[in-house]
Amino acid sequence: MKLTRRTGRTRIIAAQNAFHGRTTGALALTWKEAYRAPFEPLMPGVTHVPYNDEDALRAGLERDQPACAVLDVFQTEPLPTDSWLWDHPKVRVSAHTSNSGDGNLGRGDELFLENLRRYLAQEPLLNEADPSEVGLPARA
Repeated sequence: MKLTRRTGRTRIIAAQNAFHGRTTGALALTWKEAYRAPFEPLMPGVTHVPYNDEDALRAGLERDQPACAVLDVFQTEPLPTDSWLWDHPKVRVSAHTSNSGDGNLGRGDELFLENLRRYLAQEPLLNEADPSEVGLPARA
């Protein structure tokens, strides 16, 4: 969410019925009205699409010009090598980081800050997955 603001692109797509956390920014992505209402007004520019509906996601990405999509899962796991998600300019496939475990908060912060530095320097991001890195054939 911070990167979307930094780049001047303010539209974000999140999945309906997904839970993204309890920070103010994450609450804006959360579908459940009961979680959002007590904290409104929240961050504007969030569009929700049906959970795990890649066609709706693609249409939203192409229609609203959002900077990113916030996803929990893909319709097909592992993501097929011919999926449009691998090459879409507004989608990044990232390795999963568990939300529990020793040192997770520190690792997540360090990874975010290093990737922010790399993004601003136009360097390759860490933990960005390629199909071949998740056991699938390399893209042609």
